[in-house]
Amino acid sequence: MDAPRTRAHRLHRPSSSVLINNEHRLENGRRDVAEVAPDQAKTSGSLRAIFDSFAGKKLAVVGAGQSALESAALLSETGVEVEVLVRASSVRWLWPRKGLRIFPPVERLLYAPPDVGQAGISHLVARPNLFRHLPRSIQDRLGRRAIRPAGAAWLKPRCERLRITTRRFVTSAEPGGGQVTLTLSDGTQRRVDHVLLATGYRVDISRYPFLSGRLLECIRRVEGYPQLGVGFESSVSGLHFLGAPAAWSFGPLMRFVAGADFACLSLTHKILGRVPSKRGRRPVLQATVTVKRCRQP
Repeated sequence: MDAPRTRAHRLHRPSSSVLINNEHRLENGRRDVAEVAPDQAKTSGSLRAIFDSFAGKKLAVVGAGQSALESAALLSETGVEVEVLVRASSVRWLWPRKGLRIFPPVERLLYAPPDVGQAGISHLVARPNLFRHLPRSIQDRLGRRAIRPAGAAWLKPRCERLRITTRRFVTSAEPGGGQVTLTLSDGTQRRVDHVLLATGYRVDISRYPFLSGRLLECIRRVEGYPQLGVGFESSVSGLHFLGAPAAWSFGPLMRFVAGADFACLSLTHKILGRVPSKRGRRPVLQATVTVKRCRQP
């Protein structure tokens, strides 16, 4: 995609180019912006769902989130010798809030419907337009707390037999002889056949192959994230970013499907040039409600 001379953007494809008028949004998969180097002895947790080829081998999983723990459980169940390496002192599990569910008003007071973040924090995360106006230091601190690595409670029984090493992190990795030697922070080493990285992603939109260097120069960025304004619009007029790249501007809710409602409405209002009013919903949302009601018996 090239930098525009007008409000139109030109998206080049291998066999053709397409002129996109007025508005364009980017919500590309994280694989393109993930800072995970390609290597035969390394893979990302989101890129591999079938682990049969690793049966009978030794494998190290780095990370303590759902992706790491679920991948480790699946690998172990297919006959792989797995060790999970966790930087933290323990693995966090997301237990159901059974007690609060007995008192729905109390649960709603503590947790917002998107259910992203701890009690209280989730209400700030669920209001991106409020969250984005908090001081940057508070945004960063709350953002980290809201998406700390954790595993679903239903997964814990399947991880009981896993070897989980805590308070360790990898300081170096040396390939050799078809294996990888990992040196950990305590000086010990692990020699494995494969390393699976499930440590999350560092967003960097300059890694999008379809954004030209000329266009990137026009986009204001902070640590790889685009700086976005109302309607997820970047510093290039008419160019919008959704999903994980929008998290720096609108908070951690943008990393989850739960943030799609806010993102879609904000983008629609911006593109249509409408200002939110106190009366009723927008026509787009009204149409959605009408369709749902028509399906009811």
